[in-house]
Amino acid sequence: MKINVNRNVFWSEILVQALINIGVRNVCISPGSRSTPLIFALENEKKIKKHVILDERENAFFALGLAKAANAPVAIVTTSGTAVAELYPAIIEAYFQRIPLVVISADRPAYLRNTGANQTINQNNIFVNHIRAFLETSADEISKKNITSFISNLETLFSIGLISDLGPVHINFQFDKPFEPDNHTDIIDQNLMTNYNFKLYNSVSNDKIKIHTDIRQFTRKIFLVGDNNFKPEELNELILTSNKYRIPILADINSNIRFSFNSKYLISLHSIFFKSKKIEKMICPDLIIQFGNAPIANSVLGFFENSTAYKISVNKFGDLKDPSKTMSAVYKSTPNEFCDFIKNYFVENDKEFVDEIAKANDKARKIITKYLTKTDKLFEGYWVNVILDCIKPKSNLMFGNSMPIRLFDNLGIVKTENVTVFSNRGASGIDGLISTAAGIADVTKKETILILGDLSFIYSANAFNNFNLKKLKLKIVVLNNNGGGIFKMLPIMKYKKILKKYFVTNFKLSIKDLCEVYGIDYLLAKSKKDCECFFLQTSNSISILEIQTDSDITADFIEQLVERIEEYAN
Repeated sequence: MKINVNRNVFWSEILVQALINIGVRNVCISPGSRSTPLIFALENEKKIKKHVILDERENAFFALGLAKAANAPVAIVTTSGTAVAELYPAIIEAYFQRIPLVVISADRPAYLRNTGANQTINQNNIFVNHIRAFLETSADEISKKNITSFISNLETLFSIGLISDLGPVHINFQFDKPFEPDNHTDIIDQNLMTNYNFKLYNSVSNDKIKIHTDIRQFTRKIFLVGDNNFKPEELNELILTSNKYRIPILADINSNIRFSFNSKYLISLHSIFFKSKKIEKMICPDLIIQFGNAPIANSVLGFFENSTAYKISVNKFGDLKDPSKTMSAVYKSTPNEFCDFIKNYFVENDKEFVDEIAKANDKARKIITKYLTKTDKLFEGYWVNVILDCIKPKSNLMFGNSMPIRLFDNLGIVKTENVTVFSNRGASGIDGLISTAAGIADVTKKETILILGDLSFIYSANAFNNFNLKKLKLKIVVLNNNGGGIFKMLPIMKYKKILKKYFVTNFKLSIKDLCEVYGIDYLLAKSKKDCECFFLQTSNSISILEIQTDSDITADFIEQLVERIEEYAN
């Protein structure tokens, strides 16, 4: 039997079938005419939740948050032209964090490129440096041969992006008019309108781990754990191995393992005590195993670079995460696989070495607690542990980049367990943070806390145009140091005139006024009690806490802390 179809919608429906097959259950759509066939195909698929977001940049970051929290691929659909380019920051972040985004851009036919046609740019492999695979396709003549070829190309694309080389993939779909299903372009056999099967395959070889040195010789071992989207069972294996062989775990604030209380040898304040060169020289490991990404803090990066230890990097895809370029070996492995292998070769750590690291950590904790308790100055550092003490178990916690994550990494004393930590530390930009946190809140349905700076907040405020945002359990804490406070902790601080003119970006926009425009609950914290009340409130909608601080005091405070911590090394 012959039927009339619109070929653009027909090919779009096959693509949507493929999305369902690979586990896509959320798609983020920014409106546009050229993507009309994709919209009709998606509307008919009830298994996929559709999120309509006006701003393409915030759309992509919202999708990033959904994919992070769900640990599943999320699709993005956008129209042609500059709308496609707006997706790039989130794609870069997904690339470095290996988050599976399926970017689907609608495009004009290739024959319109370089002709002056409206809203036409060269979208061919536009994200080439930051995607795992690319497919450019068009709504060709409908035939069994072309269908088979299209399915094969999709299988190859998704097998790369979801299995062998996890990360974002890009499909650029060229559509010529007409777009709507009632505008028929082809007469085809009805048997071509069917459900097609899609297969994924793994092209990664699972070679056995081969350690290129005798690890039995090492008695001063350290685990350095950064962010890498580790599964709970992977973190648990690291803890079990650490406990068995007395291996200190130096845990970044965004590693999730820092919120685990079943680790006997968890070290959380290394970022601040390694600011002391004396302590750095005292702690001399002979083996450092880095799981996941490189550390946040420059002090820890410096310790790593200066150490003469044998250094091993372990991550699932064998990525090089070593800014120092001093890594001895890189292993393509999960923490479970690696720990299962090495446990037959490890010996217990030297007790004096372990005690030395624990002593530095305890000293840092006591000094931080003492001086933050005694101070009457409400600066950024003061608020770090006030906030951490307020966070409820089983919450999500996301750190903004620049000042916030560094403050919490340096000064954060964790007292609440079962908190899931997120951050956009792939490329560490300040854009899209609100939308990413919103995506996390949407998937998990848990209270989600985002802590970010004032500039990040202003930069991402367009996220509030996403009408779904206001329905989420999302609390946002804005550390307002009036712009650019992070630079006061960097060498540029010595150049006062240049610092003030080009780096400290004071802004006139009121955060309170902005919240009123969007109808968002707002509170200015003037005391610890204000902060506690904010977190005690139970709400199913977005709310914002502003904390006004002085970054000059923070820089001086951290310098004084390091001096006090260093005293024990004398």
